[in-house]
Amino acid sequence: MSNTVNEGRRQSDLAKRLVDQLTDAVNARDLEAIDDLVTATYRHQAPGSPLTLDELKHLNRAFYAGFPDLRWEIERLVAEDNFAVAFWRARGTHQGTFMGRPATGRAITLAGINTYRIADGRIAEDTPHWEFSTLLNQLGSANRRSC
Repeated sequence: MSNTVNEGRRQSDLAKRLVDQLTDAVNARDLEAIDDLVTATYRHQAPGSPLTLDELKHLNRAFYAGFPDLRWEIERLVAEDNFAVAFWRARGTHQGTFMGRPATGRAITLAGINTYRIADGRIAEDTPHWEFSTLLNQLGSANRRSC
């Protein structure tokens, strides 16, 4: 097997491991652990407004407050070289205030895809693809916005 193939496989394995570790940290509410998984210039490329790591942590805290039992599950993780794609599902219950909306007690299920780029052995950026309107509809709101 050539060195190029071995290097590609090594990069793919690293990408998968980093995405798994990121998911574990988010589910454990250990936002400080994320610092060791991402580059100093990391960007969460949300449509319309890319977020820095600190802004993403703030968003995660809002989700934790509104959905204290929220858990992300990776249903499929595919990687090639320094890129990974995670197909995910998140489930939780709206038990606290979220984006100004008081708790409804409603169960929510979200599904989406995140793409990840790895650089220097860490996650340099990720781009989420999911419909924010799905969440709002499950909470009884009808505004439309993609994330």
